[in-house]
Amino acid sequence: MSKARDLADSAQEINILDGKSFLDEDNLASDSATGIASQQSIKAYVDGITTTNITSTGALNSGSITSGFGNIDNGSSTITTTGAISGGSFVIGSADINENDLESIDGITAGTVSASKAVVVNTNKDITGFRNITATGTISGSLSGTLSGAIASTTTATTQAESDDSTKVATTEYVSNKITTLIGGAPSTLNDLNELAAAINDDANYNSTLTTALATKLPKAGGTMTGDVLYNDNIKAKFGAGSDLQIYHNGGDSLIADTGTGDLYIRGSNNIFLQKGDGSETFIATADDSSVYLYHNNATKLSTTSTGIDVTGTALNLDGGGSNPLLTLKNSATYYSTVSHDTFNVQNNGLKLSTQGTERMRIDSSGNVLVGKTSNDIALNGVKLGTTGVNVTRSSNEVMVLNRTSSDGTILGLWKDGTPVGNIAVTGTNDLTLHSTATNHKGLRLGEGYYIPVNNAGSAEDNSVDIGVSTYRYKDLHLSGNISVGGTVDGRDVASDGSKLDGIATSANNYSHPTGNGNNHIPSGGSADQILKYSSAGTAQWADASGGTTVLLNRTVMNSTSSYDFTAMNSTLYDSYYVEFDGLQPSNGGASQLRVFVSTNSLSSVLSDTQGYGFRNTNGAAVGGYGQYGYMLIANSVGDAGYYGPNISGRFKIMNVNGAPDTSYVMNGQATYMNNSNQQDNCIFGAMHAQFTLSLPQINSFRMKFHAGTIVRGIIKTYGVLKA
Repeated sequence: MSKARDLADSAQEINILDGKSFLDEDNLASDSATGIASQQSIKAYVDGITTTNITSTGALNSGSITSGFGNIDNGSSTITTTGAISGGSFVIGSADINENDLESIDGITAGTVSASKAVVVNTNKDITGFRNITATGTISGSLSGTLSGAIASTTTATTQAESDDSTKVATTEYVSNKITTLIGGAPSTLNDLNELAAAINDDANYNSTLTTALATKLPKAGGTMTGDVLYNDNIKAKFGAGSDLQIYHNGGDSLIADTGTGDLYIRGSNNIFLQKGDGSETFIATADDSSVYLYHNNATKLSTTSTGIDVTGTALNLDGGGSNPLLTLKNSATYYSTVSHDTFNVQNNGLKLSTQGTERMRIDSSGNVLVGKTSNDIALNGVKLGTTGVNVTRSSNEVMVLNRTSSDGTILGLWKDGTPVGNIAVTGTNDLTLHSTATNHKGLRLGEGYYIPVNNAGSAEDNSVDIGVSTYRYKDLHLSGNISVGGTVDGRDVASDGSKLDGIATSANNYSHPTGNGNNHIPSGGSADQILKYSSAGTAQWADASGGTTVLLNRTVMNSTSSYDFTAMNSTLYDSYYVEFDGLQPSNGGASQLRVFVSTNSLSSVLSDTQGYGFRNTNGAAVGGYGQYGYMLIANSVGDAGYYGPNISGRFKIMNVNGAPDTSYVMNGQATYMNNSNQQDNCIFGAMHAQFTLSLPQINSFRMKFHAGTIVRGIIKTYGVLKA
């Protein structure tokens, strides 16, 4: 404690200074700032408060305080004593200190806790306020403050969580965990600061250096390049999520490779040029909305136009390399064409040549050359050239024209086995010569009003050619002029016999016509509508036609004909008509109906049920039970397609065509045909006017036809039955 002044000193006396007076008050009640209490007053005062509290506002100095005080409260003042302070315990602040507590700290000097003394603190007490603690033993419990000096290597402490970044003690385990997390998966060559420093070239300003370097790089979001980009060989510039487009140099060539999906487009807003590396030559140029140009040695060789292409120089020069085709045109693996240096080959099809979309010529798969026709059919107009010969067909004008200009000579040479055997030639007088070139063979010259014989060289000859031989003779000779004979006729000397004829009288008739079967002439006489009738063998005579006689009026061979029309009905001569048909075939099978229509106006129109006229089937079960129609149904559902063949044959009659107006037409007959199940049907049919009107018109013609398609083939004959 502080020692400002001593309250008592046995070796000195209290001196009264400055004229101060003693105050003799037992209770020291006077509040005199200058008065001095007498010894008696002090004693009396102290004796009166030994059992009460001592309250002091100043220093309390005494040798010892041994009386039975309660509490000593000196406020913030100092209690100084050279003697002992005895009592049960002391209360300092909130701490209660007794004798045992004081014994525990006895011998502890200010500033240092002696090493020979142990500091023991109860478990419910804290030690605070120490400046320094020096220990060679064990310090247990929780510590706060600053520790200095060496700590034993075996000292342990609680390892804090790695996420704890407070000021708590860090154990080696904590530090090791922190370092492990810090370096993460760094390789062994980059897991300490020295290695990291070496990796950045010991650059203390590495952040600035890196920032500067990054400023020279192109951002991923894009930007402007201010220098060249160099790609080494086989280093590719790739575009697209799947590296679809690649641009690179492989050490020998430069490549633009489109390896992904889709197409490769090269676009330009105006013109596009493909040029030499230094730009000195153009290979390909394209002009916007105009031409495309192909160059050779910087000169235009091919350009497109609005109507096609323009070519400068040779249009096409192909080199197939040996036996390889120069050009292959392919539609599929089966149908294709190849061009070699001397061959144009068409695989599995013929070669066709067309102009303006129309075929003009072809070479078919058999090697025939067809001009103006599409098949090897002699009936078609056109020319066929092939190993089987030459066929030329034309429907009008000359079929073939051979024109030799300027000089006489052969127009057509005829050869056999590589040797000429004859020719057709023309002479200066436009005579046409046809002759054989074989030895002793002859020919014929067609001159102006004459035919003359020629030898095998085509030169005219006299008395060297026979007409026929004894075993191969001509039949008849019809002449309108004279016969000039230098020899005999059948062994007779015409010159000498001619004088015998001179004596025959003019108009003399010594000819007797032979008689007998086949030699009689048509007799004279006869009148209109009469007919020749048998009289006797080889003899006929004119007579009137009697009733019931049948006369063939018409016979027609059908050839894809739309219908058979008969318009020669004569109600004056004929009472009825009889029609035969054989092998009629429809162009449409499956449901073809053969029908007969009648007309009053030579087939300009036909009678129909809508006009009140009609036919009704009189034997419905046989033909199918058809009801009233404007035609007579002969056959129904004729043949399946592809199976109808020569089909319908039969006959029918048209009777009472010259009857009274109220007389019905009666038509009946029978036919056989293949039905649409390809089975043969035999049918009997008939039809009659059902008297829908009171007046029946006079018919003068009839028509026979299939309701669909044409009559492909067959024969139809119409007979008239003479009136009685």
